[in-house]
Amino acid sequence: MKRTHPDRRTFLVLSAAGLLAAACDDGGDTEAGRQGADGGPDASDSSGFDAGPDPDRGPDQGDPDVGDLGAPDAEPEPPWPEPAPIDAPEAPELPGAPFTLGLCSGDPLPDAVVIWTRLAPEPLAADGLGGLDPLLSVPVSWEVALEPELSTIVARGYVMADASAAFTAKIDVTGLRPNRPYWYRFRVGDAHVSPVARTRTAPTAGARAEGLRFGVATCQHYKAGYYAAHRHLAAAEPDLVFFVGDYIYEGGQGGGIRDHDGPTCRTLEAYRNRYALYRGDPDLQAAHAACPWVIIWDDHEVANDYAGAAQTSEEALTRRAAAYRAWWEHMPTRLPSPEGPSLQIHRSLAWGDLFDAFMLDTRQYRDLQPCGGEAGPLCPEVAGEDRTLLGADQRTWITGALAASTARWRVLAQQVLMVPFTANGVFVNPDAWDGYPQDRQAIFDALVDQDAASLLVLTGDMHCAAFTDMHATAEDTESRLLGHEIMTTSISSGGVEVDNTLVALGRLAERQPAVHYFNAVERGFALVNLDREGYTVEYQVVDNVDDPTSALYRHRGFQVARTGEVLDLDA
Repeated sequence: MKRTHPDRRTFLVLSAAGLLAAACDDGGDTEAGRQGADGGPDASDSSGFDAGPDPDRGPDQGDPDVGDLGAPDAEPEPPWPEPAPIDAPEAPELPGAPFTLGLCSGDPLPDAVVIWTRLAPEPLAADGLGGLDPLLSVPVSWEVALEPELSTIVARGYVMADASAAFTAKIDVTGLRPNRPYWYRFRVGDAHVSPVARTRTAPTAGARAEGLRFGVATCQHYKAGYYAAHRHLAAAEPDLVFFVGDYIYEGGQGGGIRDHDGPTCRTLEAYRNRYALYRGDPDLQAAHAACPWVIIWDDHEVANDYAGAAQTSEEALTRRAAAYRAWWEHMPTRLPSPEGPSLQIHRSLAWGDLFDAFMLDTRQYRDLQPCGGEAGPLCPEVAGEDRTLLGADQRTWITGALAASTARWRVLAQQVLMVPFTANGVFVNPDAWDGYPQDRQAIFDALVDQDAASLLVLTGDMHCAAFTDMHATAEDTESRLLGHEIMTTSISSGGVEVDNTLVALGRLAERQPAVHYFNAVERGFALVNLDREGYTVEYQVVDNVDDPTSALYRHRGFQVARTGEVLDLDA
């Protein structure tokens, strides 16, 4: 593996001359059975990835890390046991090729990873079932190997895919060894074989881990442009991708470079088809096939700027239940199936002793945006003691987890801008953490005892890129430096149009003492090379989001030490 260092929402922003209007947008688990390396069910749990509110994880007792295979000092792996043969039922005849939506994997553990596909010969069939008979039950076989040629199979099995989850096949493959790559594929009978995709496991929890490369991506509005950025992300050969929200956009047809499949999503069938449309893109499929992803949602997976705790009408809850169900069906997570309009997605990931990552949900439990959701002078509502972005349970979980972490780095993967951001002393974006300063300060207070500037916040949402300092007292840039925020620009959202208001916002941003970089124009992703003493972050952007073959270049890069020093690589 190569290792080299180096529509969304409408909100009001303030320019130097005054307020401006700116658009910064637009049943059961039968298919998700936990499978061991012998192809049989495995009810055991694995340390490293915590999908519950308890941040504590016990030590992993699995095999020692093998590190990057092929390294001169790598010890030979012990032999793998031959996985048991599978005896899948005979597959029914399908009306066409089923693997039109590609493959993906996610949420890696030291001994396990989730792999996913969905059978969809007709991806946009009106009933949301991909062109398959709702009475069908289809055996989907899978296999995991040590090399892309799949010469050495180390795990295999099958699951039954049916209409209850839109014929998705989601398998939690266990019994794997830590800190190494694997390759996998699916098949239906002898007639249909999927492409091969790459995944990997995490290092053993608590074991020394030297480094990794990960991508940060967000906001891939289908209508706004092509996914050339995803093609380049795949070519960068990351070990992991954090996707921090707006995987789909719920809006209807018209007004784009390419079009949506139908009207605004409100039903399960519509949300399923929207995921099918996006997953059909070959460049997105390539990025998923390159490595495991860790995925959270933002607002457009349901509806623009929704605030879960404040919107409780029957219509809103019915729509949210459909949206959450479709998201759960299409994401490679080991989360339990949603219960109506409720699905806990906040969780944690340990990468040896290198970092503890915490994935947050800033939509489902939040109060309504303050001050009418508009920019302007701070209103008294912002200071309300009981206001929350996270909800009480999630806030208790994350503050406890951050305080207890002993990893070299603490990573927060979340949705909206965390650094304080005002223009001429006026509120800019009440949808972000500025509208909920109580929860932000609670997180920072949990980090007061960390021994370095080891906080790394990964953010999306605004269709802008930024690199900022994070301080112990959020609004006080003279207070202790806790770490930095990497806000990645969008994959495509915002398109090629240059919003002059956002350009003005960028000029204002770069005059703020905590902001090292702000880019309100280009589309792309962030690429981070993290090791024990520091990291480089490269803001990679495409030349033209209207061109599916667009080239990529580094717009800006920074080298950051764990002690907090920042070097601009392009100064």
